[in-house]
Amino acid sequence: MINPLSMQTYRDNLESGLLSKRRTQAYRYLMRLQRTTGRSATSSEVWVEVHRQHPRIPQRSIDPRWEELEQQGVVRRAYVRPCHITGRRCMTWEIVPDGVAKPFKPAKRPRCETCNQKLPLRQL
Repeated sequence: MINPLSMQTYRDNLESGLLSKRRTQAYRYLMRLQRTTGRSATSSEVWVEVHRQHPRIPQRSIDPRWEELEQQGVVRRAYVRPCHITGRRCMTWEIVPDGVAKPFKPAKRPRCETCNQKLPLRQL
């Protein structure tokens, strides 16, 4: 069962506009799974739920959102358990009960000390 405070925080985070479209989808479906099953979910389990409603969304567009949502403070890593979809041991994610979304700041790429240009990915 989800705490009423968590549901209010969930609604506030969706209405704040701080979550991008894909982050909002991942967040919404994680909350839906957590509400129905009563436990945290793996990325693949969430993606299966997203895929039922939106069959054209690839898993690779949902997977990177977990660390971004974690950085924003709205989800957290729960524990490792076997995934019901893949059968492999996977990290599970859960909604932070009172996690208010913070603005997302992507990591800055290092720059060249001489010319101040961004370094290509192969040199990182």
